[in-house]
Amino acid sequence: MKRFIKSLVLVAIFVGMAMPSWGQASPSTEGRDFWVTFLRAADDDPTELKLTISALEACQVTISNSTTGFNRTLNVAANSAVELVMAKADCYSSTSETPTNTALHVTSTKDISLFAGNYRDKSFDATNVLPTAALLDDYLIQTYPPSDHENKPQGSHFAIIAVEDGQTTVDYNLTARTQGGRTGAQSVTLNKGQVYYVWTGKTEGDAADLSGTTVKARNGKKIAVFQGCPHTNIPYTVRDRDHIVSQAMPLAYWGSEFGITASRKHRRDIVAVMAINDGTQVYINSEDGEKVLVHTFDFTKDKKHYWTFEIGEELAYCADNEGQSPTHGKLPEPLIIDSSCYISTSCPAGVHLFMVSNRYDNAVPKVDDDTLVSDPAMLWVSPIEQVIKEINFATYHTQQAKFHFMNILTTTADVANMKWNGNSISQHFHPLYGNPEYSYARIEIPEGHHHLKGNVGFLAHVYGYGQRESYAYSCGSSTIQRSVTFNGTPLMIDSIYPGKFCVNEDIEMKLNIGNNDYESIVWDYGDGITYSANVNASNDEKKKTSHIYTVPGWYDLKVSAVYVNPCTNTRHNEEMHFAFRVVRPDTIRHQKYDCVAEDYEGPMNVLDTVTYDCDSVVITGYEFGRESSYSYDFTARDGYELNGRWYTDPYQEVTWIADRKNAQKCDSVVTCRLTIVSCLDMNIPNNKDAQHICPGDYYDLPYDYVKGNIGETHFIVNNKDVIVTPDKGYISLPTNKWEPGIYQAKITVQDTVCDQLLEFPIDLAVFYPSNIFKYKFNNVLAVYNKANNGGYEFVGYQWYRNGEAIQGATESVYHTEAPFTLGDVYFVVLTDKNGMTLPSCSQTIETIDLSIETQQAPQATKHLINRQIIIRKGEQTFNIYGQRVQ
Repeated sequence: MKRFIKSLVLVAIFVGMAMPSWGQASPSTEGRDFWVTFLRAADDDPTELKLTISALEACQVTISNSTTGFNRTLNVAANSAVELVMAKADCYSSTSETPTNTALHVTSTKDISLFAGNYRDKSFDATNVLPTAALLDDYLIQTYPPSDHENKPQGSHFAIIAVEDGQTTVDYNLTARTQGGRTGAQSVTLNKGQVYYVWTGKTEGDAADLSGTTVKARNGKKIAVFQGCPHTNIPYTVRDRDHIVSQAMPLAYWGSEFGITASRKHRRDIVAVMAINDGTQVYINSEDGEKVLVHTFDFTKDKKHYWTFEIGEELAYCADNEGQSPTHGKLPEPLIIDSSCYISTSCPAGVHLFMVSNRYDNAVPKVDDDTLVSDPAMLWVSPIEQVIKEINFATYHTQQAKFHFMNILTTTADVANMKWNGNSISQHFHPLYGNPEYSYARIEIPEGHHHLKGNVGFLAHVYGYGQRESYAYSCGSSTIQRSVTFNGTPLMIDSIYPGKFCVNEDIEMKLNIGNNDYESIVWDYGDGITYSANVNASNDEKKKTSHIYTVPGWYDLKVSAVYVNPCTNTRHNEEMHFAFRVVRPDTIRHQKYDCVAEDYEGPMNVLDTVTYDCDSVVITGYEFGRESSYSYDFTARDGYELNGRWYTDPYQEVTWIADRKNAQKCDSVVTCRLTIVSCLDMNIPNNKDAQHICPGDYYDLPYDYVKGNIGETHFIVNNKDVIVTPDKGYISLPTNKWEPGIYQAKITVQDTVCDQLLEFPIDLAVFYPSNIFKYKFNNVLAVYNKANNGGYEFVGYQWYRNGEAIQGATESVYHTEAPFTLGDVYFVVLTDKNGMTLPSCSQTIETIDLSIETQQAPQATKHLINRQIIIRKGEQTFNIYGQRVQ
């Protein structure tokens, strides 16, 4: 039996510390683990707190709040959406500046999209929810200057959720005074699952706008942040009001290119551009090929770090209650008199779109023929860099919502491939104003569940409205910030390309790493060849290259970029890695074999074209008229196709009469003696997530065999070369004498038929043995010292229980007041004096031994003296190893 040493608990910890997660999917708005809360609603009185779960694959979803005891599990069918109403006690946050247990934890067995909506009649908005994997530690708040009528201002707010084990300390710097009287720099410490809600109280105007508030967790801990206003007019003081909300996007995911698409059946939208860096320049569209500068941030004036403009139609006036008279006066002309525009910024920016109050919009569509529709809503506009290829989403059902829409942005070249619910929607697209490389569509859709898919990628948002009510949210995006595209397909840094390339194929590569002014970009193709554009080349030229690989195998593309970030005036030398596979085409297709005139004076055999598609070599050629029959030998790999017929037997003769192209002696008999061979095709994945071992155990490395003949195989590590034998999908590696450490090795396999050597990199980690620490007295774990552990000397310790770090357990000894629980699994991550960090293998609390070495008897006492644990029982004293001491 093959034996595997796999501890998923340890792998997650180890990979995060010691090496990149090769092969991981790029973070996106789809995921399997989420945290969400609902913010204060109008008059602190929501009717329904709605979660919508949308799934491409059938899955089981669990929603819980461990503090309140809420736990619900449900099955979600493939290509469907489920809408649930949550109880306020489990997830509604309205108590300002006091930690509460009002966060829901949502987990799924497959990737899902999650949306949250806060509903009350004529007051509603929704947001997409980021999965935990996409959360980070650094945010900037975007709300809106709140206002209301009937003298009921309700301020602005945001909420922070701690999502990691142990305590999370968050620093935030307020730009408005809170209900509790706080302003400026503050901090709060939260436990996992706790929410900290911050509200300005019943205030209005710029003094109640929390926009520009920085929120940053210490020590890189992940947090989720939600933001908005309980109830507000947009723009300021113009009726009518609505709830607005969105989840804040981590600063690392902000971008510099945006396609803005205005709302259907609206006449105006407000766009807010938020900057991280003072001096950020904002450009909208272009004139005569030059970008048009419309705003330069000056934080002495832009105190809230954002700037707004309007997009839409020219309107004569705002409407009154009946939509007839200019009670609000003449409207200013919008900056963009169109339904779309292209924004670019000199430094990373965040963009939100605000749907406006119906009396400002002077909307034409009506409900029941007499009531104006629509009210404020807000949504995050994803940067163009963060396209996604496929997403499920759903509209929201409310008593008022009558109209639902989706806006889509994609490359103009990919419009033909865009599908909605399986049907082409190319006829709906128009060029984006300001950048015709992109196109957009605005489509009215029915209420329900929907599916979007494209080839290159797209961005989309959904929105709807009814009688004095609106909602809007992003359907989803990826969060790729730095990547390379191979022939148009993006791959994030430190990832493995899922497809393959062919030898002799021209691979076009393009970096997506921002708009900095690059001094140099050096491409190391991994085959001994490097390339760097001329120092005077443009940024775009430096970020592009192409390369042809002539030998099959796995390659590590390394790109080194040197630049000075003008946004922060700091110098950077960034190194990026990408892995991919190059294969040899093994099938020959001889597609054309024609006969030409006997008096033809050119060469007797001509290969007009040779093309490669990674699965075959396609040869188009001519056979010329001859006076007598002849024969020749030909070797093909795997298969041979002649004039539409396939030949796959190992050795055979094929006879045909050359096709007649004219009547001049084109009837010679040609005999081809074919030799069909199979070149070796196998794959040994370098799966760093799984390739680790405990000393003394077996390690059987899996491989994928496709075809061909596996010859002599070598395992090479630390300049030692050992012959190994692949057997039934596994290669048994000799590891019994390995010391704990991280090893970079390789396996070479000889192809005896095609005379090629395949080489596969292998990264292995050998953990410390589980007996490097000892279980004592039912409640003590202790790492042996140098004299007893084989000579290892450690300077750092972190204990884990059931895969989660134990807060404060950072000494060589971990002890608790209560006995350990049977079945719990413990390991310790150790840092040696040379700085190497490596986990131990785990121990499980399986039995309770009644001997003094393992039992803390009632009469025994435990003492911590000079950071050493001493156990006293009666007159006897023991150390943690059960040895008698004086």
